[in-house]
Amino acid sequence: MFDDETFLKKVLLFKNLPHDQLKKILEISEKKVFRKGQTIFTEGDPADGIYVLREGKVKVFKLSLDGKEQVLHFIGEGGVFGEVAVFLGEPFPASAEAQSESTVLFIPRSSFFDLLKNDPTISMNMLALLSLRLKEFVHLIDTISLKDVSQRVSTYLLFIAEKKDNIVDLRIKKSELASFLGTIPETLSRVLTKMVKTGLIKMEGARIEITNPEELKRIAIGEKSLFL
Repeated sequence: MFDDETFLKKVLLFKNLPHDQLKKILEISEKKVFRKGQTIFTEGDPADGIYVLREGKVKVFKLSLDGKEQVLHFIGEGGVFGEVAVFLGEPFPASAEAQSESTVLFIPRSSFFDLLKNDPTISMNMLALLSLRLKEFVHLIDTISLKDVSQRVSTYLLFIAEKKDNIVDLRIKKSELASFLGTIPETLSRVLTKMVKTGLIKMEGARIEITNPEELKRIAIGEKSLFL
């Protein structure tokens, strides 16, 4: 496990910051630990600071009036969340929940803005982070609203495995992935099972290997496939 300063160097928001600035960030940060299933913040809460995930995993989601959950992000180690609301000065637009025992670094809003004023590097990194978040939302909207379930699953697997040698480590419940993809667990299981039977993927527990990426790409863009 990295020490805290080495960890911060790997966080996009604090990339290329000098030692003095990283040390200052750690000084103003509060380390918080959340147990599995514990709420970190709820939609509508005041956005009083940003969160950086040190260890564990976090789900960011919204609930409809009838209680249906739509997952917006799965945050991995080094991920930043809550930053958009803090930047806009508005309440959190979604809720966050720890999916395993998780440790976060919490940076109060006023302290964070002091950092922005004093170091343009953080401001530029913030723009990069917000641009990445926008890209993720565009991808999510495209996946959920314009594709059928087979396309959504194919698109998701290809997106996650893009830089991981065609390997996907789900590390989340199928019910959570189904929510993220705008479907139900039973439908997701049927699609994954058919992909395994037709040789598109191999599954071993939470590990998925894409064995026919070209055909999966065809399915993702809506072309007819002999496999599904």
